[in-house]
Amino acid sequence: MTRLAAPLLAAAAVVGTPAALAAQPVVQPVPPVPFQPVPFPRAAPPPPAPAPWPVFVAWLPLMAVAAAAAARQQQDREEEEVNPVEPDGPVAYEYKILRSATGAFKTPAKRKAALDEEARAGWELYEVLDHSRLRLRRPVSWRVRDGELEQDPYRTRVGAGEGRIVLLIVVAGALAAIAAVVTTLLLVKK
Repeated sequence: MTRLAAPLLAAAAVVGTPAALAAQPVVQPVPPVPFQPVPFPRAAPPPPAPAPWPVFVAWLPLMAVAAAAAARQQQDREEEEVNPVEPDGPVAYEYKILRSATGAFKTPAKRKAALDEEARAGWELYEVLDHSRLRLRRPVSWRVRDGELEQDPYRTRVGAGEGRIVLLIVVAGALAAIAAVVTTLLLVKK
């Protein structure tokens, strides 16, 4: 017998007769499963790049402070470079710079009102530097009358101070931010 015939005969001996074959359960053929490709997991899209405006907004106050400091340094250099030097004459003068944080000297009426007030202490207009600065001078001999004055003869500021203006801007900005938040909340609720 061949090597292949031996296992077949053994299997026929186990199964035996056709009656033994009929007693065995019949297995229904399994229908073929159609091909379905396996989906590959897709990578999550990268998060969107942050908008550049928050970075700009965060640096805005620092840039404003730096710009104000640079402008102030430029004004100080200008005032020192243009400091008048009078030859020793019969009258010695003293000088001061009168400042307005709001640019009040732009209008002639306000400039005249400030100069009239300073004239009571002997000060006269020497030079207009810009809309917010005037250079004044007076003879040194006016110092003896300073005690009789009701005003400070050496004041250098006119009108609202810089601190008051900054406070006004901060309060206005806070109110605008609160109004924006409330408006946004009301729109979201609808």
